[in-house]
Amino acid sequence: MLATLVNKFWQEPKHFNDFLHHLRKFCQKDNLNCFCEFLASKELTLISKTEAIDSEVTDDEARSFLVKSEPKTE
Repeated sequence: MLATLVNKFWQEPKHFNDFLHHLRKFCQKDNLNCFCEFLASKELTLISKTEAIDSEVTDDEARSFLVKSEPKTE
């Protein structure tokens, strides 16, 4: 998994997870959903507690982070 590889070099899961949160917000703000979908297709996730003990992210949060959400019905 890419997050595991990055964690080995970054050595700080919080920085990586914060970066992904900011990237997602930027994509949503500028309507770049296709980029988030691309990241999700590569199974890029947040670094979870399972991957790094000092992470604050659960496995469920990591898996669902970039999962495409259903459009809201009105």
